[in-house]
Amino acid sequence: MSAPEAMASLYAGSANTWECDEMGHLNVRFHVARAQKGLGLIALLAGMEDVFGPTSRATLLPLDQHIRFLREVRPGEPLTMVGGVTAIAETDAAFYLELRHGDGSPASTFHTKLAHVEPHSLRAFPWSRRVRSGLQALAVKMPEHGAPRSIDAAAAPYPGASLAEARRLGARRIGAGLVTADQTDAFGRLRSEFFIGEVSDAVPNLLHEWRQAVAAAAAAEHGEATIAGAAVVEYRLVYREWPRLGAPIEVHSGVTALQGKTHRLSHWLVDPLSGSAYATTEAVALTFDLKTRKALQPPPAQMEALEALLTPGMSA
Repeated sequence: MSAPEAMASLYAGSANTWECDEMGHLNVRFHVARAQKGLGLIALLAGMEDVFGPTSRATLLPLDQHIRFLREVRPGEPLTMVGGVTAIAETDAAFYLELRHGDGSPASTFHTKLAHVEPHSLRAFPWSRRVRSGLQALAVKMPEHGAPRSIDAAAAPYPGASLAEARRLGARRIGAGLVTADQTDAFGRLRSEFFIGEVSDAVPNLLHEWRQAVAAAAAAEHGEATIAGAAVVEYRLVYREWPRLGAPIEVHSGVTALQGKTHRLSHWLVDPLSGSAYATTEAVALTFDLKTRKALQPPPAQMEALEALLTPGMSA
């Protein structure tokens, strides 16, 4: 598949204050929400009309998504998105999207494998000749800054992921909620941004006290107050099932590795009734000073405390 010189121009907008969290930057769920808009717009360019609408006869279902968060988005900043198609198979394709700042620098990148499915049964079926031709016309090569860095996005998803398996591995239950009407798409399923949103809401239950200890240690060392924040720099999300309106969700998580200033986390979203997994994720995160916006190196005592949360074996 030959690639054009430029990616297609897709979304254009800005970051709303209400979309930014306590870290002062665009929350991860709103990065993903914009990627979902971008996917709808690129599908339209390929000849798929109303791909996410209630009367659609075909839709795109995310299967596996790799994300890199490269530069913070602050309230009011202008944003644009470009993208293209990196691979096409019989019933699925891989799309690359890049959310950019007003100066053209990348804010976040998304490489997503999507299945071409019937909207209600979720049965995969082949692309039409016309849409395949449209996808081929949007072919691009993923730039280096969008490629996986610390996460093996090509690794096979965790086999047998479930609530029972999360408990066996020693994961901690850090989140619980319910799918509400404002979180669902035209087909009554949880929208993709709320998978990562559930994790974002739950993580403080795992690491809030630890991050405060890191901030206190930094303040003692430098002799000035430090307020600790958190940021995810890379993410993989494997979508497995699609909860519907009213479905319960639990988040079970663990620290899987320590790497200097960063730590690796795994979060599994599960159905507490059936025990099946809605999604499994892997993330690389860091703690940073909210004033200087620079990463903090946890001192030895805090590294030891984080080691106590290690849950070996979890992954996406």
